[in-house]
Parts: sequence; structure tokens; C-alpha cells
Amino acid sequence: MIASCPNIAFGLVDPVADLDKLAGEYKIGLFLDCCLGGFLGPFCEEFNYNYGEFCNFEHSNVTSIVCDPHKYGFSPKGCSVLLFSNPELQKALYFGKTDWCGYLYGTATFLGSKGASLIAASWAVMMFNGRQGYAASTKAIIAGREKVANYINAIEELEVIGEPKLGNMAFRSRDKALNIFSLANYMAIKSWKLVPTPKYQTIRILIHPNNLPHLD
Repeated sequence: MIASCPNIAFGLVDPVADLDKLAGEYKIGLFLDCCLGGFLGPFCEEFNYNYGEFCNFEHSNVTSIVCDPHKYGFSPKGCSVLLFSNPELQKALYFGKTDWCGYLYGTATFLGSKGASLIAASWAVMMFNGRQGYAASTKAIIAGREKVANYINAIEELEVIGEPKLGNMAFRSRDKALNIFSLANYMAIKSWKLVPTPKYQTIRILIHPNNLPHLD
């Protein structure tokens, strides 16, 4: 089973506790996609945000978690981390081949080879920020997202979709006369490059330290 924490389109978090219970009933694993929340969720508890319970292995049937340092970890793009609750599960990911015309081939990832420069750069960025740095950015990002959500919901013609928990969210038009994509084009003129989602007639916005000073 797979849960999003949060999903990219709307910033919404799946009911992990309920899914964990269901996974236990069927004796199957639960995978948490924390690509976008992996560097935010774990720091929520420090500020009494009740959002971080899903980004760890506290739920007994969570077997694996993925998080991307290049998102809210602020590292160069191209690095992702896959965590397992049990080393035996990790062993299933290894691939080895001996019955071919070349050398003994083995790899621990889906990629056959990968430059170490990205890994070193990501490590350096994480060491630079440290736990305190990521905790501080989490607090600022969530406060910024709540601020913008309140601004948007205060506009009669607009509404935020659902109850986003972390740093990203989406909003749509309540007024059929207001084309949400025209609004996105206008915001681009104002240097806000917001991502439209044509299938759901929404605009996605991601709060980040780079845009925090410009929210008002």
C-alpha cells in the first residue's frame, strides 16, 4: 500500500494511521511517499504542529519511506533517500548478475552507476543546515503556507482545496466567470510562477524560503 505525505498536487496527507491499520489486517507493507514532506514532517512536533506523525516508522506496518533532499532539504537535485524499517527488506532491492559475458555485476539501487558528487553535496548541505536549521525552516514554511491559505480563502472567488498540512497547496476558482489559468498568467507577470493543473482546474503553490519574504 502507498500513502502520500503530502501529495504534490494539493498538499494533502493521506490518513496514514487508518492505512497502517488496514495494512496490518491484510499483512502487507505500507510505503510512505514523503518526497515532499520528508524534511518538514519530522520537525513539526517541535512546534506542536500535529502533522508530523506520518513521516517516520512509528506505525508498525510502515515498511519503507522515501524522501528527497533536493526539495525541502535544499540540496542539489538528483539525490533521493529510500529508507527501510527492516534490513531484510532492503536486501530485496539489490541486483546481481553473473551469467553474462562481463564482470560480476551488482548494484544496490535502480541506477547502475551514479556520480558521488551529488551525494557529497547533499551531505554538505544537510550538515550546514543541521537539525536546528531544518526545524527553523519548517516553522517558517508552515506559517507561510497558513498565511497564504488564509489570504486566498478570504477572497470570495477563490478557495484552497482541502486542508493542506505542510508546505504546498492548491487553490481553485469558486466563480465560473474567473478563469483560474488566466489568474496564473497574470501572477507570472508579477514574477510568481505558479503551476497550473489542467485536469483539476487548479493552481499549485509551494512555499519555500526563497518566496517567504514576498508572501504579502
